[in-house]
This record gives sequence, structure tokens and C-alpha cells, in this order.
Amino acid sequence: MLYNITYTIQNTKYKIQTNNMILPSQEKYTIYTKSDCIYCERAKKLLSNDDPLIINCDEYLLTREIFLEKMDKLTPFPHRTFPFIFHKGKFIGGFDDTKIYYDENNSQLNFNDDEF
Repeated sequence: MLYNITYTIQNTKYKIQTNNMILPSQEKYTIYTKSDCIYCERAKKLLSNDDPLIINCDEYLLTREIFLEKMDKLTPFPHRTFPFIFHKGKFIGGFDDTKIYYDENNSQLNFNDDEF
């Protein structure tokens, strides 16, 4: 049985399960990343002005199958590539999906596509 615990960092509440898997923020962007992932770096750069919650998943990937099972419970469909990006608790997708979502929701901002 898993128990949810709520904790606060810099006035932002986060929920964490007893297995230390941090759940997506209900208040801002959450990026689940891993080391040596160019799309993870691009997502962090794209969302940097929004102060996203960034969760490095390297330790979770030691048990990849268990990690993916947990992520499947958070996403409406199986997603198998990094990053996993959420906005206010809602799964958006990977970097490409997030770039489209971000551009649609921030149309007043102009980004040079060559940067990403």
C-alpha cells in the first residue's frame, strides 16, 4: 500500500509517494528527465522562465519496468521516451508535444525554432 505525503519547498506543495517517486505538480510544469538526454535539456530551456519542477529519474531507471508502470498510471497513454512533461498535473507528452502546447498557450512569446 502506498501513502501520499505532502511537503512544501519554497511555498509550493508537492505530493510524494512513500517510494520517493515525486508526483507532478498541480501548480506548474513538471519535467521528468534523465542524464544525457538532449530533449530533456531542450525542455528545461523552453520552460526555464516558468520555474518548472525538474525531477531527475536516473535513480528510478535502475528498475525501468517499475518506473514505466508508475508513469503509465500518470499518463493517459503509454509514453516511452524522455522527457515526460506535465502542466498542472496534466500529461502533455515529450519535448515536441510540449513545444506545440507551450507555443499555443504563450503565443505572445516568440522563440526562434533554431534554438530548440
